[in-house]
Amino acid sequence: MLSETLRDYRDTDSRRVENLTRGISHIMLSLAKKRQPCIGSLRFNDDLSITLANRPLLCTSSILESEGAPRILDKTYKTCGHFIDDMLKFREEAFSAQPNAMNDEEDCHLQMLHNL
Repeated sequence: MLSETLRDYRDTDSRRVENLTRGISHIMLSLAKKRQPCIGSLRFNDDLSITLANRPLLCTSSILESEGAPRILDKTYKTCGHFIDDMLKFREEAFSAQPNAMNDEEDCHLQMLHNL
C-alpha cells in the first residue's frame, strides 16, 4: 500500500526527481495530443480553469528581455508565419538594443545563428 511504502521513499531525492520528471512528461504528452487553437502559453485562472491566452514564453526571450531587449512577443499567434516573423523581429531588436554584445563580425554571425 502507498501509505506503507511512502514513508520509506519520501526522502529519496532520485525517486522524487524521477516521479516529477515522469509527471511533467505525462502532462506534456497529454497537451500535445490535443490540437491547440493558437501559439502561446497557458494561463491558470482564478476559477481554476486553464486557458491558452498568454504570449509564448520562451527562455531565450525572457533572458534577452531582462537584458534590455524590447518586448515584441506580446500576444498569441494564429499562424506559425506570424510567430516566426515576430521572433525574427525580436532577435533583430535584441541585437539593436545591445550593440556592444558581440566582439566582432564573426562573433555577431555566430550569435545570430545560435539565437534563431
